[in-house]
Amino acid sequence: MTEIALVLMAAGNARRMGGANKLLTPWRGAPLASHAATAARSARSFAHRILVTGRDGDAVADAAGPDFIRVHNPRHAEGFGTSLAAALRHVLADHPATGGVLIMLADMPLVTGADCDALAGAFAAETVPSVIRASCKGKPGNPVILPRLLFDAISALDGDESAKPLIAASGLATHLVEIGDQAVIDFDTLDAFTRHA
Repeated sequence: MTEIALVLMAAGNARRMGGANKLLTPWRGAPLASHAATAARSARSFAHRILVTGRDGDAVADAAGPDFIRVHNPRHAEGFGTSLAAALRHVLADHPATGGVLIMLADMPLVTGADCDALAGAFAAETVPSVIRASCKGKPGNPVILPRLLFDAISALDGDESAKPLIAASGLATHLVEIGDQAVIDFDTLDAFTRHA
C-alpha cells in the first residue's frame, strides 16, 4: 500500500486578522490550530504527520499538541510557497517511501479525520498518479492529496507561489471527493470566528 503523509500547514502570517495570530485565537474552547491537529491525529490512513510552523512557531506547536514531526520554516513571512516547499523537502529527505502527501490547512477547523481518510482512500484507489481534492457541491476546496510525481517541483516553490500552476502543467487528473461545507470554510478574518461559533 502506498504510504501517504499528512502535512498540517500552520505557518501563516494571518495578515487579515488585524495583528492577531488566528491559529492561537480561541475557538470553541481551544486555540484554532488545535482543532485541525486533533482531526489530523484521529485520521488512520497516514504513515507520518508533519506540522509546518512559522510565526509564533513554539506556541503553535504547543497548541497543535503531540504526535507531529515539526518542520519550522524560517522564511514563512515570504509566503505560503516557502512553507509548502519546506514540507516537501522534509518528506523527500526523511520519508522516501512516501507516495502522496495530504496538505491540510490549520485554519480549516471543520475538516475531520474521517474526511482525511476518505481522501486517502480515493488516492489509494487510483491506478495512475492523480490529485485528490476535497469538494463542496462540486466546488474544489481543501484538503488536497498530491502524488509523488509533483514532489520535486513543489519542493522548489518560492515566495507566495502555490502548487496550482504545477498541477495544471503536469497534466495530472484531479478527482474531487465530496466532504461538504468544511471543504471551503476557512478562518481568515475575526468575523469567521463568530459566524461559525
